Amino acid sequence: MSANLKNMAAIDFKQPKGIDFLGYLCWYTIYDNKITRSELENKFIDAGIDIRYMPNKIKAVDAFRRATAELEENRLPYSGTEKYQNFLVREVLCDRKKVVRHLIREVVDGKNVRLEYTKAAEITFNREYETIHVHSTDNGTFDRLSKVDKLFKEYKETYDGQHLRRMVRTILYDMNPAAVRPSGGVYFVPQRYQDQLFALERLVRSIGGEFFAMPLIDQENSRDMLYQKFSEQVEENIAQMKDILQKQNVQKSEMIRVIENAKKLFAQIDEYEELLNKNLNDLKVGVDVLKEQILTLLEVA
Repeated sequence: MSANLKNMAAIDFKQPKGIDFLGYLCWYTIYDNKITRSELENKFIDAGIDIRYMPNKIKAVDAFRRATAELEENRLPYSGTEKYQNFLVREVLCDRKKVVRHLIREVVDGKNVRLEYTKAAEITFNREYETIHVHSTDNGTFDRLSKVDKLFKEYKETYDGQHLRRMVRTILYDMNPAAVRPSGGVYFVPQRYQDQLFALERLVRSIGGEFFAMPLIDQENSRDMLYQKFSEQVEENIAQMKDILQKQNVQKSEMIRVIENAKKLFAQIDEYEELLNKNLNDLKVGVDVLKEQILTLLEVA
């Protein structure tokens, strides 16, 4: 944690009598484990997490892209020379019927200067039948290509670390967390979400991840630090939404998303205002300005 966070008092202990908590500091690590949808659903039930947070069902085309991405590799020896070869995957076609990706062999010298660049294979995904066809133009890639179909079948049935990390972020987001590190990774969650937080801890640990939650004592230093970190988060969110609205030809879907985010941000400010027992009108002003900007754009649209 950054130096000024040292003033925040967190204890890894059950709540003693006479001590109040603002909430919890938490952090977690999700490893690149693989888990099937049915396994994950069972873990949701065991942990007491609402099933609505389950990741979307895996699309076959996404499984195809994950499988073919596994073909990439760099700095491999090349024919006993001082050269190296890189294998790259490039998508060359995507339409309603199929997706076509090329496996490219790139030969470079010791300084990573490209010497050759050739297509080693063409891999086609048929959307209707959800099948893969591999056409190799380089006999040296046979072993590499032979694993694509197996990986495709595996990825159609399993979530990976990226899916799980996105899932955990979504669950945590609904607990109105405040990031207490500039780079993220450590979050404050208000006391009222204790049950949801502990359920999330059970879920993360059940999928092989790490999760830690430590109570944050209600004292002046903790409140001041939390106000500072929450204010920074609100200002950053407002700036990001303003950047979207200032783009030319803002899409209606983007505008709707900004409106929903602004509503949630206002509700979050109200919650932290009550939690910290502190007037946060300075933060509400920024959201009000954002709302006026949205209304102006809606009038023009």
